Amino acid sequence: MTLAQFAVSKRLLRIYSRVLDEEIWLAADAADVTCLPDGAVIYRARELVLLRDWSPDGLRLAHEVKTRFGAELEPERIEPGL
Repeated sequence: MTLAQFAVSKRLLRIYSRVLDEEIWLAADAADVTCLPDGAVIYRARELVLLRDWSPDGLRLAHEVKTRFGAELEPERIEPGL
């Protein structure tokens, strides 16, 4: 499945990230995430598009922002390739 197909699929995927050394959730843009546990870190497909070419350090920084502030990454506010 491509990222574009995943984005419209309404699917949720739980994965273990070796870069982040923890479990995270990947969610299609239209997926219902209300069933996920409190505190789950969720990356929407639109965020994955932004992050796919980032360095491991950049990914860890983005993840820290998401977990500390419950943030969602917005394309128009992100400098590519951190």
